[in-house]
Order: sequence, then C-alpha cells, then structure tokens
Amino acid sequence: MGPDGGTLAIVEAGVNVTLPRGALTSTTTITMTARAGSLVAYDFAPHGVVLAAERRERDLDREQAARGSRRCGS
Repeated sequence: MGPDGGTLAIVEAGVNVTLPRGALTSTTTITMTARAGSLVAYDFAPHGVVLAAERRERDLDREQAARGSRRCGS
C-alpha cells in the first residue's frame, strides 16, 4: 500500500480497513491477520507504522445486521 491509499480485507471475517490517500508517505507492505478464537481481534504488521491521516474501519457483519433491524431513534 502506498501514498494513494488502499484497502485491506479479510472477506471470511467480514472486515475491511481503508487507508485514505496520504495516510502513508511511502509504499509499505501492511498485513492484517484475524486472531483465532471467539473474540473479534486483528493483528496488523509491521508494528510502528505511523499514519498521517485517519483510517476508516468497517465491520460488514454489523452493517448487514443493522440494515435488518431498527435502531433506537430511527
């Protein structure tokens, strides 16, 4: 991934993380690994990467569940 941004995804886990343009100042190999077990947890590597812009996370399973149910105040 580089200065133009990009998306990491684990389709089987229903998650993706998007780094917008400018988050990285140079091309960097970034990995996201789902931890085994019943808790939702991910490991990102390499450690110590500093992002220059905000990242956006999406939990696709939660978004799909929200579409199928009413939220308070809606």
